[in-house]
Amino acid sequence: MIKLIYSPKAKSDLNNIFDYIASDNIAEAINFTEHIKSDIERLVDFPNTGTDQGKEFLIQRKIKFIVINDYLAFFKYHAENQTIHILRILNGAMEYETRISEDDHKVK
Repeated sequence: MIKLIYSPKAKSDLNNIFDYIASDNIAEAINFTEHIKSDIERLVDFPNTGTDQGKEFLIQRKIKFIVINDYLAFFKYHAENQTIHILRILNGAMEYETRISEDDHKVK
């Protein structure tokens, strides 16, 4: 079975999303972060889904993302060891190229 591994930055991103929403509505923060995690967990069944949108930055690093409402969950699928590394979870309006570091995409 494929294993999901969240990077420390992805965990921090999820916590930041929770905190931001919780400042207005804690129940919504819980529901929305659970929704994000649920959508990410679907990658276990469909690891080749996602897109790189033809962006050279992502293609070179073999990174894809899925869209979850206004957020993008960036990941790398390693078929050889059956792992999916969740690198970042960012608002789609953010400039993500500057937020995905060299360390993020070298996760093995």
